[in-house]
Amino acid sequence: MPPKIINVSRVNFLVGSVLNAGFLGFVHNSKWDRRFLAGVRGGLAAIGAKEHLAVFEGASRLIDEAYTNGGKLDTIKFKAAVDQLERKLFSNLRLSWRTGWIVGNNWTWGERWQCAQILSARYIEKWQGVRYLPRPEYEAALDRIAERIPDLAARRQESEGAP
Repeated sequence: MPPKIINVSRVNFLVGSVLNAGFLGFVHNSKWDRRFLAGVRGGLAAIGAKEHLAVFEGASRLIDEAYTNGGKLDTIKFKAAVDQLERKLFSNLRLSWRTGWIVGNNWTWGERWQCAQILSARYIEKWQGVRYLPRPEYEAALDRIAERIPDLAARRQESEGAP
């Protein structure tokens, strides 16, 4: 799969993890893998999510410092620092300018993170050969792709932990 596709999916993984469990949830889910993190950075940069990338970089510095200092992270200070970054960088003005939408005080914290997904969708729209499929056609296309996977049943059984 081309890196640009992988990196955009990693941006969506970041947003989903943050929305479900905060930035520390993303740290746990990503296992703080350097290659994975590089993909997230690349994806955020590619889609033009400068504010999200800045929050990501600020939080990453704190996590990296904790790993350097024996893995000790003051989670209360960490969450406060990330909250401060988000308040500064996810301002109404910045996100309005970035997305072209009117972002107001009624936008939730989650919606501000989801701006990265808006930018991802716009980025993907520019790719050659990408087309929208209605749900039934999409599911059928996925089924056709899955049929070409060698030993699919065995792989599913293995991933589900079945004997």
